[in-house]
Amino acid sequence: MHPGPPGVWLDDHPARGPRVHGFLAWTSRKGHTLKLTVDIAATAFTGQLIAQDTRWRLVDRLIHDDQIPAADKAAGLLDLLFAQEPSRIIASPPTTWTSAATR
Repeated sequence: MHPGPPGVWLDDHPARGPRVHGFLAWTSRKGHTLKLTVDIAATAFTGQLIAQDTRWRLVDRLIHDDQIPAADKAAGLLDLLFAQEPSRIIASPPTTWTSAATR
């Protein structure tokens, strides 16, 4: 991509590169533009993926094991089901949570 505003925009929003790359490939394939390219930054993923059966086994344990505190169950399920760190989703401290058993 040329070093004009779109290039600057992608520098500020590198995670959008793959979508822009796909869009530009489509526009050139359909004849709307000349062939344009976007440099796609390497992913910064440093985590470790777990097998689907392992993930579902952990989900089942969090749902059914009464020895695990409710706050830990909520955090674990958010992580396993939505791949989000609880701190990114919620702002309330665990002391404000209640379980169905305490209502």
